[in-house]
Amino acid sequence: MTDNITQNANQNNLDKLKNNINNANNTNKDSDETGASDKLFSDFNDFLTLLTTQLKYQDPLSPLETAEFTNQLVGFAGVEQQLAQTEQLKLMTAHLNAQSRASAINHIGLNIEHEGDEFSLEGKDATIGYTLPKDTGRATLKIYDEKDNLVATYQLADLKPEERQNFVWDGVREAKGDKPRVFNLLADEDGKPAETKFEYSLPENTDSATLTIRDKNGTIVATRDLTVADGKNTAIWDGKGTLEKVTSNMPPGVYSYQITANPKKDGPKLVGDVKLYEIMPAGNYRAEISVHPKTEVEKVDGTVKYFSTTRVTGVSGQGEDLVLELATGKKIGIDKILRAKL
Repeated sequence: MTDNITQNANQNNLDKLKNNINNANNTNKDSDETGASDKLFSDFNDFLTLLTTQLKYQDPLSPLETAEFTNQLVGFAGVEQQLAQTEQLKLMTAHLNAQSRASAINHIGLNIEHEGDEFSLEGKDATIGYTLPKDTGRATLKIYDEKDNLVATYQLADLKPEERQNFVWDGVREAKGDKPRVFNLLADEDGKPAETKFEYSLPENTDSATLTIRDKNGTIVATRDLTVADGKNTAIWDGKGTLEKVTSNMPPGVYSYQITANPKKDGPKLVGDVKLYEIMPAGNYRAEISVHPKTEVEKVDGTVKYFSTTRVTGVSGQGEDLVLELATGKKIGIDKILRAKL
């Protein structure tokens, strides 16, 4: 009677143990795997205890059936093998996760190319990749800052629909010079005002041009005659007042500048406007391209595909949840990287 009870308990425990092994092998989360494995070893020990108890107390005159005993030993061997496989799978998974994380960490500090319209301006310029849809006849690129303010607009040239193309933005915003533009006067390491550069181009028929600097109250603190030449020019202000009452170094802070162009006396009128080129600060920006169809078609079929280059700043998560953290604040999987470069 005791043999039958022990035998049945042992078989039930063996079946229970096999089910727990299957559940453990189907588990995804590390915390669940640890709990499942602990349960397996607990059940495994129970199985061994019942088996040895069954052998110890079996009736010598009516020993356990050979077939039944063999089945339980086979089951024991199978359980032992499955436990070993479970441990091997855990080790393999941990190794692969470690390799993936190490690979992801190696990307920190690198600029990676990925699909998306957000990009970072951190150096001299930024590359915006795009693929225009079929039948695009005209395309306009607009660049927005983090606050969604429009900072630059360009008409794209040499269009090649359905082919990958790049636009290199120099990080400069073009503006008309008819109104004062605000800027910050910075200090150098010695506390003296740092040089401030202003880029500009003048309209046709310009005879002379003047740079005017005002403080935050609108008071003029400096003026300077500018070079008159075709194309883009650069003016530099050393941060010093140039008027009779203002000759010392100006304190760091908010100022405004304005460039005015003057025609020759009794000469032709100016053609065009003064254009200012403001260097945008490092930060995150967004590209938006609007497309217009060719004249012979009614509409453009498809959408614009964007490719951005952004610096990797960190890594988070693990396993299937491992992601790269980008300077734009976005997170992407390592499999989304199209190309990595310094």
